Amino acid sequence: MLHLALSPAHACLLAIVGLVTGAAADAASSAPGAVPTTDAAARAVGQVRVPSATPILLELQHHIAVGYTPVDAPIWFRIAEDVRVEGAVVFAQGTVVKGRMIDSLERARAATSGRLSLGVQFVPAVDGQQLRVLANLNRSGRDRSNALVGWSIMWGLGGMMTRGANPYLLRGTQLEALVLTETAVAVAAPEAVRLRTDSPAEGPAPQSMSVIEHRFAFTRREPAVIDVERNPALKTVAFRFAPLHGPAMPAGDGPLPSLRLEQADGRDLVEPVRPQRIDRDTVTFDSWDILQHCHEGTTQLRFSARDAEGRRYEALYPLTVRFLIRS
Repeated sequence: MLHLALSPAHACLLAIVGLVTGAAADAASSAPGAVPTTDAAARAVGQVRVPSATPILLELQHHIAVGYTPVDAPIWFRIAEDVRVEGAVVFAQGTVVKGRMIDSLERARAATSGRLSLGVQFVPAVDGQQLRVLANLNRSGRDRSNALVGWSIMWGLGGMMTRGANPYLLRGTQLEALVLTETAVAVAAPEAVRLRTDSPAEGPAPQSMSVIEHRFAFTRREPAVIDVERNPALKTVAFRFAPLHGPAMPAGDGPLPSLRLEQADGRDLVEPVRPQRIDRDTVTFDSWDILQHCHEGTTQLRFSARDAEGRRYEALYPLTVRFLIRS
C-alpha cells in the first residue's frame, strides 16, 4: 500500500474540494427529476414510495349509457379523496382522471340486454407522473327474462320481440383503481404540484345573460322524461336567450358564437359543452351532451361566453328533467 505525505497546504486544499463536491452532490439530488439511490435519500428530498395495490377512489363526472356513449369515447373521473402514503398526499382529491369506453353492446330482441365495459389505465400523482393502475368496470342491462316469459305466454312467438334493457352508470358512480407498480412520487411541495380544481378570477365580473326557455326536439312533455334503458333518440335541445340590447342581435355581433356550458350544479365540467348550431338568439346542443351532466329533478346550468372585445357573459338556467330509474 502506498502512503503519501501531504503538506498542511495540500490537506487544506483537499478539504475545501471535498466540501464543494459534497454541496454539489446535495444540490443535484434536490434538482427536479433527480432519483435518490436510497429510501433515506428519497425521504430527505421529499419523495415517498407508493406501494403497488394502493387503492385510489375515482368518481364518475357524467352519466354513461349504452347507445349514447360510443366505444372509445373518453370517460371522465375525478379523484374522490386524497390518498396519503407516510402522511403525505400522493394523489390529490379533485384531480381529473381520463378513462375510456372499451366495449358497448346495445339491447336486442328475445330480452337480450346490453352491456358496457370501461377502464382507466393511468392516474396522475401530485408530481405529475402518470401511474399505471388497474381499474375496470363491466355492467349489464337489467334482466328481462320474466317479461319474455310473460309476453310469450300471452302472444306466443310474438313474445320473442321483447327487448332487453341497456345498462347505464350515473354521475357520481365510484370506481376503485389499484396502483400496479411501486413508484417513487415527489411530495416535497404538495401545494405547488397539486392540480387545481378551481378557476382563478379573470378580471371584471361577467355580465348576465338570460335564458328565456328551452325546448327538446324529442318531446314536448315538461319536464322531459329520459328512459336510458330503452335508448330513445334524444335529438337536440335548444335554449333561447333574451337579447342583450334591444332587438335580438345577429349571432356575429354578440357573445353567442362563443357560448358553451361550463358548470352543472356549481361543478366545473371537465370538458365544456359546445353547441351544434347558433341561430340568432337560439343555441342548439346535442341533448345527451347536456343531459349527461344533469340529475333527477332540477340541475342549475351555467353557460359562459365572450364577445369580440373579450367581455365575459354568463347565464344561469334551471333545467328540470326526469330519469326513469328501474331497480
